[in-house]
Amino acid sequence: DHLNIDNIDTSKIIENEKDCNNVSVYWFSKIRDYYSQTWRKYHNLNHIYDYLSKFNEVHKFYSDQIDYINCCLTIWFHDIIYTPSRPDNEERSIEIFNDFYENMDSYNSKVLNKKKVNDYILGTKFHFKSDYSSDIFE
Repeated sequence: DHLNIDNIDTSKIIENEKDCNNVSVYWFSKIRDYYSQTWRKYHNLNHIYDYLSKFNEVHKFYSDQIDYINCCLTIWFHDIIYTPSRPDNEERSIEIFNDFYENMDSYNSKVLNKKKVNDYILGTKFHFKSDYSSDIFE
């Protein structure tokens, strides 16, 4: 199954938008633009959809809803920057997430854990477990 990126219904991608930090139209458009770059073959919206689908199957085992939100954001942002020839895609993806984080104002201090999401994104580079306890990104 592949997504038609021109007709994406975010409710099909995000099971509960509120739990995924109310992804705004602005940020969803920006994320969609990055993942829709024509030269992307794997690190595209289908990849994100697959990851979110798998994660939503296991998230019911999470008692920590705040960690769930941070994991969802990691999925959205972990490959937002992807240039095959560059070794710093994850670091550059973290910069984009940090821009998003700064735009979230008061909500971010209550729910988002910037360090955790940054560590999770960086963990996808080496496929290792971060200091936090999520196995989903191994």
